[in-house]
Amino acid sequence: YYMSSAIPVSYYDRIKGRSSIRFYLGIIIRFINWSRYGINRTIARLRGATIGSNTIIPFKLARIADSSLFIGDDCVIESSDFDLRGEIRISHHVIINKGVSIIRASHHIDDNCDYSTKYYPPLFISPYSWLATNSCILPSVSNIARGSVIGAASVIAKDTEEMGVYSGNPATLLRYHSD
Repeated sequence: YYMSSAIPVSYYDRIKGRSSIRFYLGIIIRFINWSRYGINRTIARLRGATIGSNTIIPFKLARIADSSLFIGDDCVIESSDFDLRGEIRISHHVIINKGVSIIRASHHIDDNCDYSTKYYPPLFISPYSWLATNSCILPSVSNIARGSVIGAASVIAKDTEEMGVYSGNPATLLRYHSD
């Protein structure tokens, strides 16, 4: 962080001049957020989901969670548009932004009269993956590989490669990124 004089200013320098009221207000706000996330995790766990520690999930996802949802430690999940008719396993350190859709079931399109639901194998989202805003994971996907980055509004129709950056509809591999 730099001030207008172009001299580096540390976090400590920026907060030491704050009043006690601002300090305690900051603590109260942090405590409220910490409590809310803890309540959401507890609700999801009571409904049968497995939720890791320090994971942030929205209330809407906690309300629909069931035993087919597994989320690891230290994840940030901002979306609640998960189709839980199939198993979803999210590893640790995964970021899923707002508007991400994960679909786990579809229809048999070649069956003219049955109209039955077609279920797909579980979806595994490996560690350090990032699914950006409004991306969509189709039922044909069973593995989002370690470190995959899915671009905003991309549609993933097949498994990804480790450390791959994907974008488009259907999403294609643009490049690989480093650790």
